[in-house]
Amino acid sequence: MAIRAAVSTDVLEVVRLAEVMFTSMGLESSDSWRGEAKRQFSGRLGRDLMVYVSDHPKVSDRLVAQAAGVIAHKSPIRRLAAPGRSRAAVMQQCL
Repeated sequence: MAIRAAVSTDVLEVVRLAEVMFTSMGLESSDSWRGEAKRQFSGRLGRDLMVYVSDHPKVSDRLVAQAAGVIAHKSPIRRLAAPGRSRAAVMQQCL
C-alpha cells in the first residue's frame, strides 16, 4: 500500500473516510459538518494540517486509508522561546 501526501483534490475522499470513522463510533454527521470539514481541509492543508492517504489499488479517485495531523509552532515549554520548534498531533486515522 503506497502512502502519499494528500492534495486538494482528495478533499471529498478524506471527508468521506473521516465520516465513516465517526459513524462507526456512533457519532452523527450532517451536511453542515461535511461542509465545514471540506472548508477546513481546503484552507489548512499544507499549512497547519498534514494528511497522508493511500489510494485504492483498483478504483480510481478512491482512498482506502488516511491519517491527519495538525502542526503547532510552539515551544513545548511555555516559558521558553524556541524559534523553529514545532509539535504535531495525530487527529485521526481511518483505515
